[in-house]
Amino acid sequence: MTVAEVVRRFDLYGSTAPFGRCLECNGVLEDVAKAEVEGRLPPRTRQDFEEFRRCPGCGRVYWKGSHYDRLRDLVEEVLSERPPS
Repeated sequence: MTVAEVVRRFDLYGSTAPFGRCLECNGVLEDVAKAEVEGRLPPRTRQDFEEFRRCPGCGRVYWKGSHYDRLRDLVEEVLSERPPS
């Protein structure tokens, strides 16, 4: 079953919150200042990005890297397939 099929079958169109939870522990992500996570970032990420989110549960750090646009487009595509009511 695809993601689109799951969303359609359980009518999850209004329940989605993309990029809001940690992929490691499912904690709710919080915005964090770059200065607070700078020491944990790869050099290019430190240089190229300014906005970060962190999981308060496990500490994992997220940013809108190279994969973000593809994932955002996929989410938008799946959610746009909502059948008429």
